[in-house]
Amino acid sequence: MNPPERYGFEESAPDASMRGAPPRSPPPEPQPLEGVEASQWANISVLTVQEPKSYRQAKVSPQWSDWKKAMDEELKSLKENDVWDVIPKPAGRKIVASRWVYKAKGNAQGEIE
Repeated sequence: MNPPERYGFEESAPDASMRGAPPRSPPPEPQPLEGVEASQWANISVLTVQEPKSYRQAKVSPQWSDWKKAMDEELKSLKENDVWDVIPKPAGRKIVASRWVYKAKGNAQGEIE
């Protein structure tokens, strides 16, 4: 069944293309990744690490030792670069909360770093 003509479709067209619309060009051919030959396509892997949404999830994940190591390195970097000062909480003020964000990073070979 074809849509009514009032919707701008040609009832006689088998593909119900829009009246007056320019014809669509075919989709572009897939382009290979820069530096990857066609014979290597089958060897490209996808990162399959479950990224935790919270510290609690990270702590019970199989990759906890890796997440902990990354967190320790980040804290060490923040301390070395002296990015904050610890001060007493001012009376009547709210504290801006923070949280860890966990993202798996991959290298050019698709391996987790």
